[in-house]
Amino acid sequence: MSNIKYAAELEISGKEESVSQLKANYENELASISSINEDRFGELRNRYLEEKDAWKKEKQYLTNKIKRLQPQDGSTEEPASRNSSIPHSPSGRLLSKVIDRASKFSFSSLTNDESASDSDNSNFKNSEIRLLKDKLYEAHQELQRLKQGSDLVVSHQDWSQLQTELQSYKDKLSSTSNENIADALSSPSQMCIMCQNYEDQLQSHQQKNQTLQAELTAALEETNQYRIAIDDQKMKLEAIEKDLRIKTKDQADQLKSLKDLVDSEQQKNAELVSCLEQYKQKTEKRLGLLVSQHEAACENIRNLESHYKTLLAARNKAAQKLSNEEIDLPENEDDAHLVLLKQREELAALKCAVEHLEERLDYESRAHSEQMSKEREKWQVNEKQLSQGLSEAKNTLTAAQTRVSELTRDASAKEEAVASAKAAEAAVQRLQSQLSSLEEAKKKTDEENHSIRQRMTNLQNDMNNSEEVQKDLVRLSQNLQMQLERLRVEHMEVRWQELDDSQHCYDCRCPFPGGVSGNKRKQHCRHCGKVFCLECTKQRIASGPKKRPVPVCNLCHTLLDKKAVPTFAAQEDEN
Repeated sequence: MSNIKYAAELEISGKEESVSQLKANYENELASISSINEDRFGELRNRYLEEKDAWKKEKQYLTNKIKRLQPQDGSTEEPASRNSSIPHSPSGRLLSKVIDRASKFSFSSLTNDESASDSDNSNFKNSEIRLLKDKLYEAHQELQRLKQGSDLVVSHQDWSQLQTELQSYKDKLSSTSNENIADALSSPSQMCIMCQNYEDQLQSHQQKNQTLQAELTAALEETNQYRIAIDDQKMKLEAIEKDLRIKTKDQADQLKSLKDLVDSEQQKNAELVSCLEQYKQKTEKRLGLLVSQHEAACENIRNLESHYKTLLAARNKAAQKLSNEEIDLPENEDDAHLVLLKQREELAALKCAVEHLEERLDYESRAHSEQMSKEREKWQVNEKQLSQGLSEAKNTLTAAQTRVSELTRDASAKEEAVASAKAAEAAVQRLQSQLSSLEEAKKKTDEENHSIRQRMTNLQNDMNNSEEVQKDLVRLSQNLQMQLERLRVEHMEVRWQELDDSQHCYDCRCPFPGGVSGNKRKQHCRHCGKVFCLECTKQRIASGPKKRPVPVCNLCHTLLDKKAVPTFAAQEDEN
């Protein structure tokens, strides 16, 4: 989860870097546009200054020529001073051209007047020219008042108005001196070649001025286009910044929620780890307890086996002693009672020992069963909790992967978010590695569970073996009790029984048929004197000095023959 937090922070930093990159690109573009405009305006300014200097020189030259050609009565000084007082702005340059044009017409009219030698007409024309110059000066002052001292180029409306006024003045001036000009043009000898050159120069300068005006207009239009583009870029940048602020706020909220989710998941994982450690410790403790109990049970089983061997050795010893000793029956009833009391005491002691062993085995078996059931229930509960926690972790991981994929899809729409997408993919890989580590931990836990189940199975087998030993001891006790009962009955009865008194076999309890044929199937045991069937007296024992084989019952054969298998063991093998 910390990887998701790191990926979200990387994405936000990537977006901030993209915004800063956009700002830098915008500033670079603005700087390039400004440099282009500055270069363009600098070029136009240089050309304007060059043209301005050329016009100054040309105007000075024309003014000097006009002064030399006009009568020396000081009538042209005031307009010249006014003309010189016109500022050298683009509008002033335009008015200077108009004045120079008027001066040219004045110069041509003056030459015609001199050739015609009409001084009165020349004075009238000079006064009219001065009047036109005064009107042009007033128009210039009006234009300066309207422009409020601005050095910008005149608008198209003002330019048209000035062109109209200039054309009217030219028409008026040309109409006043039309006849004199025609006379001057009709006589080639009287034509002023210098004025024609001045006219050509003025036209060329006018064409250059028009070209410069067109270039300046184009530059202004281009500047306006650049300004519009810059405004569009500013609007786009503001929209991007607004969108970025909104998305940054959303990302901050999402990051906060992801942080809360990560903290909760980390807390859950820590709780699961602590529960797993506690369960592991408890399981180890219980396993140690079970091992110790198993060792104690094994020790008890070994003790029981040793006790069983001791009893078996004592029985064999008693059988050997009985086989070696002569059977001496008590001579009187008191001795028989004493023997019977001894045997009863021994039987009671055996019963107490058997009951004690049975109670002990039952208690240990129940304790083992209860403990195993409790351990199994606890293990199932813990396994269920671990599985549930693992499923929740997987669900959380799936949700985190889904969120990361959504962030990746959002980041793929922007070229600047490639790094954040890679970071998100790296976070997914790290989460997958964490998932694999969790799966490995689960696998190890399953292996431990399998080993614990195997130990529980072994303990169950040991318990089953203990139950089998208990059953064997019970059967041994029952057989011993039956044998003791038989011995007690034998001591109470005459050892040699008559054939007619026995209606069934003393061992297998099968009935004998009546009559002589029934007696043929009856046979005495030469040791205990009881009547058995032929099947139960197959065993033979050497008797007497000649060691003749005589039939005996199974019990007497077991008592007399050291190599014989005990009766209850033979019955268990048959079963």
